[in-house]
Amino acid sequence: MRVSCNVGGRLRSFDEPERLIVARNGAEVEAAFREVEAALEGGAYVAGYASYELGAHFVPKQAEPHAGELPLLAFGVYGQPRETSLAGAGAGAYSLGAFEPAVDSLRYEEDLSAILAAIRDGDVYQVNYSVPFAFAFEGEPFALFADLLAGGSYPHAAFIDMPACAIVSASPELFVALEAGRLVTKPMKGTAKAGDARQLENPKNRAEHVMIVDLLRNDVHRISDDVAVERLCEIERYQHFSTMTSTIAGTIDPALSLRDIFAAMFPCGSVTGAPKVAAMQCIARTERRNRGIFCGAIGYIGPDRRASWNVAIRTATIDKASGRGRLAIGGGIVADSTVSGEWEEILTKLAPFAALVRPVSLQTPQRT
Repeated sequence: MRVSCNVGGRLRSFDEPERLIVARNGAEVEAAFREVEAALEGGAYVAGYASYELGAHFVPKQAEPHAGELPLLAFGVYGQPRETSLAGAGAGAYSLGAFEPAVDSLRYEEDLSAILAAIRDGDVYQVNYSVPFAFAFEGEPFALFADLLAGGSYPHAAFIDMPACAIVSASPELFVALEAGRLVTKPMKGTAKAGDARQLENPKNRAEHVMIVDLLRNDVHRISDDVAVERLCEIERYQHFSTMTSTIAGTIDPALSLRDIFAAMFPCGSVTGAPKVAAMQCIARTERRNRGIFCGAIGYIGPDRRASWNVAIRTATIDKASGRGRLAIGGGIVADSTVSGEWEEILTKLAPFAALVRPVSLQTPQRT
């Protein structure tokens, strides 16, 4: 398993794991995190992914997820990472097919109506609802990753290469960064087209964002007595979209385990909604499928306890054998959300991938 993470504009790559730490179900999670701590104490780095369904282990009243195609978590144990410039991230030919939604318009309207009813009834305030898109793919997944970064330079992008599949994450969102006993998280809520950033300042988008800031601030308070919202409702601009982000920081015990950090904060509230317990239950009822790595986290932690983990949004999974991929796109549903407005936001978030669509042949010619 090869893991690459964009950190400070450079690609930090973990190439050859000494061993893998895997949890395929809830019964294996605690032992896996104990292995992580032992590896860190031994001077190693740990890098990999945690799927969204791992959250059922930490968030009360969540049903055990159905067995997915991938484990709940998979971490590699590595030596010193290799750093390369993003400008030389890689090259290669690939073809990317059109994105086909797995949810039709009727189902989409029904699901949003159900969520809005739950909001009116006071069960939830916000629910992050997502739509999966299927696509065909040929070629080298890392070349797709390099093209996405060249077009957008997403600060928390990540790539995972595994024997059966590849994970391409063009994430602009930070879940957790750790350094010298300081924890930082940067939730994102509110997305608009690149040239329409002022739309993010309307009452709907600001209310949606502040709900999640409050949720994340409370999550950080579970492991820190010194929490501050250092920046509130800032606008970040990318090639295809603009988004609103805030920076929340807290002082923690430098020896705090990765397990305890995940137990307090995972999954990120920006991809659940608020309150988190009820929002995750509503997601399970309406989406009726595993999210997998999407809305989980990809990243690393070092023996010095420095770490960087993204929120795995704008994240595609590519099956190497079949040449089929899946990319889910989500957004926060609040009381004044509309079907047309939410769908437009989904298409805006899809745009960086859609801009790279190229024809995919029905059959790959055999080499001679």
